[in-house]
Amino acid sequence: MNDISESVTAVKARIRNGKPVPEMDIKQTDRFLSHVDRSGPNGCWEWTSTIAPNGYGRMFLDKQQYAAHRLSYRKFKGIIPDGFQIDHLCKNTKCVNPDHLEAVSRTENVHRSSATGMRKTCKRGHLLTPENCRPNRSCRICANARERGYSKGKRNVTPLDPHEGIFRTALAKWGHTTQIDMAVEEAAELIQALQHHRRCRCTNEDVAGEIADMTIMCGQMRLIFGADLVDAKVQEKLERLGRRLAA
Repeated sequence: MNDISESVTAVKARIRNGKPVPEMDIKQTDRFLSHVDRSGPNGCWEWTSTIAPNGYGRMFLDKQQYAAHRLSYRKFKGIIPDGFQIDHLCKNTKCVNPDHLEAVSRTENVHRSSATGMRKTCKRGHLLTPENCRPNRSCRICANARERGYSKGKRNVTPLDPHEGIFRTALAKWGHTTQIDMAVEEAAELIQALQHHRRCRCTNEDVAGEIADMTIMCGQMRLIFGADLVDAKVQEKLERLGRRLAA
């Protein structure tokens, strides 16, 4: 039993850290370099062949696909330490110049990406924290939702908010910290409006306006803290309310 659990743990670690990268032989290296443009900006060697949706170059070796920058690091700098990712010091994801590549921990890679202005959220607005980042910087929450959907025969399992595009744009423009502070202010204004309404100091329209503002902020908070998590909590509390009403 211990052997089985250890092997499962090892497999999960390999998936999390990325598959081992083989060292290219002479023929493979020549093919690799034929797809490199060394005249890129700031000394970058830009990959001219297949580019994945995440912006990184890709290359096949022995019927297996690998990230081009990881192949470059392995060939020209050595073995990638277990659990480490390759950071682009130039912040050009197409670059394969080994002098622009550094092996770092996942936590450090995410920290550097956030500090230099690279995307901080996935396309659905989930924070790309070290815990929520997969090796290719894709969103773990979204990936888990897709896997649950495939297992149930459904493609989409996370409810789509019709205003999600607006919420994501607002978060991208003003940032999470600013919007969280704004949500706190809107919550305080809603509480104040409700208190005034009880004392007949404001109208239903005034309260409705504050509720609308708070609804917009809640839509953004849902994206910041994880739509799947928030939706699950809502469902949990609705079921609890249903049990209380039926009692």
